[in-house]
Amino acid sequence: MKKTILIFVVFSTFLYNYSFSYENTPFSLYKSNYFVTAGESDSDEGDTQSKGQFSVKYKIMEPWQSQIYFGYTGTFWWQIYEKSKPVMEHNYAADLFYKRDSFLRYDSFDFYQMGIAHISNGEDGEKSRGINYVYGQTQVSYGDDINVGGGITVRNYFGLPNTNIDYEEYCGIFDFTFFAKFNEEGSIIEDGKILYQYTPGGTFNTDRGKHILTLEFKLLREYFNTLLYIRYENGYGINGLIDYDRKSSAIMIGLKI
Repeated sequence: MKKTILIFVVFSTFLYNYSFSYENTPFSLYKSNYFVTAGESDSDEGDTQSKGQFSVKYKIMEPWQSQIYFGYTGTFWWQIYEKSKPVMEHNYAADLFYKRDSFLRYDSFDFYQMGIAHISNGEDGEKSRGINYVYGQTQVSYGDDINVGGGITVRNYFGLPNTNIDYEEYCGIFDFTFFAKFNEEGSIIEDGKILYQYTPGGTFNTDRGKHILTLEFKLLREYFNTLLYIRYENGYGINGLIDYDRKSSAIMIGLKI
């Protein structure tokens, strides 16, 4: 547990410094940046004990009151409580995307985004996994002190390798997201957020896909920009591309910025 706490502190401090170092440059944080642990497992299935993600984007240009970005996201799954502490899986994701904020002259429309993405685990042979897709994403929300909203992402896969040719059937083409943000200044849950994501398998196969539920809120807000992060995952693909066709679940806790 002491080693886990040390990793939490080092990881969150690095991300905190990174986010402020690049505040006035084309670089910025992209998707969720976090490190979480599920605790020691007695399972022989290779379930995740710890998971981390680092994600940044680079603004290439700003045409027509919009932005074109290159994004990179690295995710790893780590058996931190095993004697040899093996890393189960790395996934490397790169995408090129166009994004526009607050469109259609309605304040409740937060943004829409369109892009092309590639994700790989960097392995060879039978362990090789990779996906390519084009996607569209949009989000709407309402409220100031309590901001409630939802979003949808639609993917179209192409060029899937034989080692994961049926990826779509397990991990789906839609993501449905619902969230609530708490922005009331001085509140005990200021900067808090609850998010639920549902991804049906295939087109709408409820027997596959996954559910993700997260809770985050700020710790020691006068001193750190770090959030306490609780993450629940259930379904297919939660242990990375290598196990996209195996169902699993985990409750993890850690730090996020």
